[in-house]
Amino acid sequence: MNETGYQAKAPDPIPLKQEAFTNTGDTATYWLTGAGILINSHGTTIMVDPILSLVSQDPPLSEVEGTPQYVMPPIDAQSVPRLDAVLYTHADEDHMGPVTVGILAKKGFIFHGTEWSGKRLAELGVPEQQIVTHAPLSGFDIGCITVQMTAANHPWQLDYPERHLRVYKPEDCCGYKFYTPDGVVWHPGDSKFLPEHLDNTDVDLLYMDFENNSPAHHFGTEAALKIVNHLCRAEVIMFHWGTYYAPEKCWYAADPEMVRGRIENPDRWLEPHPGEKVTVHRINSK
Repeated sequence: MNETGYQAKAPDPIPLKQEAFTNTGDTATYWLTGAGILINSHGTTIMVDPILSLVSQDPPLSEVEGTPQYVMPPIDAQSVPRLDAVLYTHADEDHMGPVTVGILAKKGFIFHGTEWSGKRLAELGVPEQQIVTHAPLSGFDIGCITVQMTAANHPWQLDYPERHLRVYKPEDCCGYKFYTPDGVVWHPGDSKFLPEHLDNTDVDLLYMDFENNSPAHHFGTEAALKIVNHLCRAEVIMFHWGTYYAPEKCWYAADPEMVRGRIENPDRWLEPHPGEKVTVHRINSK
């Protein structure tokens, strides 16, 4: 929690153009703000946890509980031209935006996630035939990309018993590794630290959340640094920050200034704008 009202702000977005959804002969990722990313590998396009809609334009309020939008996403849901799949790590509203889900569903896109994420997608109105659910640690192919689900455990509801919410089980949440022709990209989702996170030494590009909430059901800064510095060759992009103005909510309020100087082999630390193309390069051997 930041009682001063200060919150680090992500850089201005670079609007996504048609090129981000076509075959450009390479593999690229784009940060979509929040915990969302787009992967385009030789024309196979996948979004993970996209939050691309507002519930108010003036003032701009996010679909995430009506929180003030601090930095706009690089594309709005209505403008997404095509996707081979939309993947969700879990069903929290700051990952599974209800407005965005509805818009992307009407475009006929296919949604993937855990059984619990699939149940929530159905509750949001996604037709059954557009939902594909997977058992923990499953692998599956989408176009030229092999997707490997990774372990996650995010039982944040334990800290809010007054809400009487169902507590997430480990099988309700996941991360995703994407094996592309040009390298391996990992979106670990929201999770507390698990020893098996250190096993992902084949990753070439890692998206990581460095927020430091307490009690922690996210990685937290120290565990995030432990993972990043253990995967000492992978390029690193910080996400899950600078998007929604809520300095009192630490899960939105990470700050790159607090971790940038603690990254071993600092040349691998990347700070793209939302919507900026980051080309994937194979750094680790297969």
